[in-house]
Amino acid sequence: DAECLPDAEGRLVVDARHLPRIIGAETFEPDIAERLTVGVAMGLGVTSTGGQLLFVEATRSKGVGKLTVTGQLGDVMRESVSTAMSLLRSKIYYAVLA
Repeated sequence: DAECLPDAEGRLVVDARHLPRIIGAETFEPDIAERLTVGVAMGLGVTSTGGQLLFVEATRSKGVGKLTVTGQLGDVMRESVSTAMSLLRSKIYYAVLA
């Protein structure tokens, strides 16, 4: 645990060995690996206080080609879902033509 103190001229030099003391211990979440299975993607939501890991689940079901989005999503996340669906539809379209 290295201390970060000013030198004789008042300069402060910070390097990697000082980081644990400055920002705290590394966060370890053991359940993350368990939650990442087939059909689950991990994303990062940025907030004013930092960030939050997001787990997005998808499943295939019979339907009429519409997408159902559940949960509390803001406009930006809904736009991202719509964009992803458009990308998938374009890839499927070109894959069928090939």
